[in-house]
Amino acid sequence: METVNVHDAISQLLALINRVLSDEKKIISRNNQPLVELTPLVKQKRIPGKLKDKIKILGNWEESEVSANELFINSVMFPKEKNTN
Repeated sequence: METVNVHDAISQLLALINRVLSDEKKIISRNNQPLVELTPLVKQKRIPGKLKDKIKILGNWEESEVSANELFINSVMFPKEKNTN
């Protein structure tokens, strides 16, 4: 694993990124003290059904006695405004 100082990393950032993307890990250091490690991000594969049984919807929200619009209009965030006309 190669170590690069901060100044060189800034001046050669694009080349450094390309080397990291080709599976080379790099350490950026300041005053010979390691600060950060550059590694490529690993894209996580989406797994359908991963949250199954972890999210519960209680009741049938479509048949609720209170509409979603009423919840917003009557909330503390949106108090009824006085008509100034």
